[in-house]
Amino acid sequence: PLPLTTTGAATPPFIRRGFDGRAVPDGPKAVWPRGSSQDVAWSMFMNKGGGYSYRLCPKSGELTEACFQRHVLSYASNSSWIQYGPDPTNRTAIPATRVSTGTFPEGSIWTKNPIPPCAHPDGSPVREPPTCPQPMFDPPLPGLYGDGPGACVTWAVHGPVEAYHTIFDSFGKAVYQGPACTKGQALDIARQFQFNIFDRVYVPPHYSPGEYLLSFRLDAEMTPQVWTHCADVTIT
Repeated sequence: PLPLTTTGAATPPFIRRGFDGRAVPDGPKAVWPRGSSQDVAWSMFMNKGGGYSYRLCPKSGELTEACFQRHVLSYASNSSWIQYGPDPTNRTAIPATRVSTGTFPEGSIWTKNPIPPCAHPDGSPVREPPTCPQPMFDPPLPGLYGDGPGACVTWAVHGPVEAYHTIFDSFGKAVYQGPACTKGQALDIARQFQFNIFDRVYVPPHYSPGEYLLSFRLDAEMTPQVWTHCADVTIT
């Protein structure tokens, strides 16, 4: 099984790269009643395409990738939502592309990343930020496409829009990295990507009450990468 380690360039504040993510202190916990539908969301810093799924693993056992694969969640809606800012009324529904045939684990439901990356007219990906001639496929909403603010810096972490040129190392110390875009270009792209992609998942009624870890897993299409995030959930 894969270790849940913080090996990416962007780790939680003051957490070393390579730190075992299972040892990170508990965060705020959502309470999910069995048989309910619940909102989940993610955002992107660098758009690598691909698809994603949400999974659970009971914290009473061993937290492994195999455990998450045994508890892949289904969806309570055929739509996803784009939400700018914290206001839940500021959401726009978009059709979700979900597949369960030919997936792993067998029959698990995966959702296509709905935001198209940048592409050249021949369809090849763009490697020269901030150039973005056209979307790789039709965007779900007008203008909702691009490679994300991560394409403008060599190494960065999430933060307020105005802080995208203040780069931090794994210990919270400010460092400088040369940007691939001008500051104005980077801020424009960052503001464009200040949204979350919401989905609504179904909490199976047969799950035992207790403490769980929720895993978001995105398998990238443009690079051989897997990106994951976790959150604490209490099922009642």
